[in-house]
Amino acid sequence: MDNVNLGNLSFAAFQVTFRVVSDEPVRLPSHTGSALHGAFGWALGRVAYGRKRSCNDCPIRSECRYGSLFEYIFRAPADHPFIAPEYDYLRLTYTNRELLNLREFPPPYIIVPAPGGRYDQNEDIVFILVLVGMAVRFFPYVVCGLEILAAGRLGDNRKARVRLEEIVALDCLEPGAGIPLYNPLSREIVAPGLVFDLDCFTQPSDSFYLRHNDVIRLGLRFLTPLRFRVREKVSSKLDFMVFIRLLLRRILLLSVHSRLADPLPQHELLTVAGTGEVERQRFSFGVVSRGRKSLYGLVGELVATGCFEPLLPYIQLGIWLHIGKAATLGFGHYELFFSEAGSRDGS
Repeated sequence: MDNVNLGNLSFAAFQVTFRVVSDEPVRLPSHTGSALHGAFGWALGRVAYGRKRSCNDCPIRSECRYGSLFEYIFRAPADHPFIAPEYDYLRLTYTNRELLNLREFPPPYIIVPAPGGRYDQNEDIVFILVLVGMAVRFFPYVVCGLEILAAGRLGDNRKARVRLEEIVALDCLEPGAGIPLYNPLSREIVAPGLVFDLDCFTQPSDSFYLRHNDVIRLGLRFLTPLRFRVREKVSSKLDFMVFIRLLLRRILLLSVHSRLADPLPQHELLTVAGTGEVERQRFSFGVVSRGRKSLYGLVGELVATGCFEPLLPYIQLGIWLHIGKAATLGFGHYELFFSEAGSRDGS
């Protein structure tokens, strides 16, 4: 992936499989995003040039040896050499007040967590890891981190052990399709990945919405809690305009990792969102335990109609990038579903 164009909010999605190899089971919390995030950060911090025989032939050996890849991928500070020029570009291009004094940006990765619970010997722990922009180029560094994670500990059982079994590059336009990338025996990357960007969604699939002339009817289903604040409080309501605002904010902030080909037309897109009407929304509070702290967010469905054609590429992109707070940990993950007029269950 070293020679691939990584502009226009490029990203790549990988399905990562760990297999339990110990007699002792792995126990994961109900929402595994936080546990995987912590373990991933711990492992990345221990990647060092020279740990593998193939380091001299690695395409990112210079950045790994001399750079601060951990700080970039895991923390994304605004003054990082990879981010600072793009931050300056954002401040010159956009008038958003929130861009004035940012110290950190969203990290260039998202975890779509595995189910929580108990995993016994020979059972697989499967989750999706999405890398954004420049982080895609550093995929070999990420693989080293995943190998270290596997050699360490996952979950709360100190005696449990796992093995990095498989990494598959997912085809984000063809559900269920993918390319195996990692050979667990040789511990080598054996194939190039699949990279997508905003342009890949300019002709979105019509399998998830109902069209009548220029009016589109679409459904949004949140699979993990969506967290966002209104007047410093976690909100208990969501309308379509708020959803689009959260989506555009997420895209804008992640663009420091992969500059958009054209400036984001925020005003025009919000105007389009304002034409929509919410036909139905059904939300409840989802609760996720994170250590001693409980995190609340909205889970449920929203069905809206409007002239949404200009919004569809961004909405489909957001499926992979998530929205709202703690998106890196897997929060704010939604899917689109086809909803017939008059349908009560949205299926």
